[in-house]
Amino acid sequence: MPKNRFTHYAVARGRKPGIYTDWSQTKEQIEGFSSARYKGFHSEAEARAWIDENSNSILQKNRNDAGVVKATANEKGDAQSGANQSLPMAGKGQSRDYGKRPSKNETSESEKSTGKHVISKVKTGNTDDLAEALSDLQITKPLTFKEALPNFRPGIYKGDVIKRLWSNLLQSWFERGAQVFIVSPWIDKKTIGYIKNRLMTGQSSIQALYIRDPCFTDTNGKATTLAEAMQGVFSESEADRIRCLRVGTDREADGKAYFHCKFVAGRFENHVEILITSANFNDHHFNPLQRDSVILLSENCREFETRYLSELDHVTKEVALATVLAT
Repeated sequence: MPKNRFTHYAVARGRKPGIYTDWSQTKEQIEGFSSARYKGFHSEAEARAWIDENSNSILQKNRNDAGVVKATANEKGDAQSGANQSLPMAGKGQSRDYGKRPSKNETSESEKSTGKHVISKVKTGNTDDLAEALSDLQITKPLTFKEALPNFRPGIYKGDVIKRLWSNLLQSWFERGAQVFIVSPWIDKKTIGYIKNRLMTGQSSIQALYIRDPCFTDTNGKATTLAEAMQGVFSESEADRIRCLRVGTDREADGKAYFHCKFVAGRFENHVEILITSANFNDHHFNPLQRDSVILLSENCREFETRYLSELDHVTKEVALATVLAT
């Protein structure tokens, strides 16, 4: 048997968690199962060790009773292609039961309707869950805001983990047809290209981009103007892919206010999903050595318009992307 062919498949979250020796049986447990989590191994011992560490509380409680589902000789095949693909699981110790009366650390349905809350109901859990869901395991599609919540707690994260969460949410918003808002005073040319070429799907557009001009300064103090950052990324025929470009000054001048907030948001018909961070959207802050804060919020559309966008509109001015590209 080739060395890269797995002999055991551990299903930590699925229709019937356990250890399997046949890929077709494994697929039955995970296909169509929300937040399924599984991995392939070369031995039962490795599979059991992983499932003991990563399964949910119910499975861990009964792990000593879990057996191995054997495959017949003619059922075994090359299942390498899907063996290590996984979607994130809920963080250890976290509850998503909205049917119970909320405790003082939870959010009620009435509070959610106002949009004034941080979506992190429980203050306990494994802080590595989000990083693991985004990095150690392969995600088969962009992680959505709803899927991110069970693994997420507000706190300090590594820059590369923030970038993966940021990227997944942006891509999922573009794919789902949300109005996408990107706000950061400092964005380098590489990140602008990454958003346009990797995250934007089809003919999707950015509803509004709030940025400064100059929009980036490197470690040597060299500033990049907004025109320099945009040219070569967007062509003049693609100027409508940023529907609204609002530009602020790079520093306080003549007593004028400026913005320094950083967030991305996806606006749907009845709510807005928001990632707020202290990280600027560039390679310097998306570095694994960098540490920045992150929270996830859900607001109603009116609150988002008045408490976020209107405040930014006061300290920025609208500029046509076509004009910037022609500079």
